[in-house]
Amino acid sequence: MPFLRQQGRGDQIVVTRVMVPTKLNEQQRKLLQDLGRTFDPEDNQGDRDDGFFGRIKEALGL
Repeated sequence: MPFLRQQGRGDQIVVTRVMVPTKLNEQQRKLLQDLGRTFDPEDNQGDRDDGFFGRIKEALGL
């Protein structure tokens, strides 16, 4: 981020809060399951547990 009325740039600190629901009623659960079905499984990279070398192998096509 640029400094106000000064030269140069500074750091931008971003705080993100993620709230995960712990108690869902049946309607909420069904809505989340329906939403989950709309995502492409290929785009879901968060479930991978290949490790560093597994990702390197995949990037190199081995």
